Amino acid sequence: MVGKRKLGGLAVAVAAFAGVGISSAGAADAGPDFWQVAAGARHACAITDTGELYCWGDDGRGQLGNGSDLGSDTRPRRVDLPGRVWMAALGADFACAMAGG
Repeated sequence: MVGKRKLGGLAVAVAAFAGVGISSAGAADAGPDFWQVAAGARHACAITDTGELYCWGDDGRGQLGNGSDLGSDTRPRRVDLPGRVWMAALGADFACAMAGG
């Protein structure tokens, strides 16, 4: 697992979103296809194969893109962006995404 468990570690959050368990080998059994996953210090985002962005973890500085900075969210939540998301980059307390077209 990557990330702090109390903030929704990367592997656990992706598996929870997909509605599947993680095998002992660490691979999810089924679920949406993510073609990019990015991690910041205490938050993460994933882009689905259909261009949707989901983020979770610490949101103390608004880095989840949900219009709030009230704490954390351990469930991946869709970020409302115009168009298809092509790239996401995260830092210690920020997230950026390229979307459009």
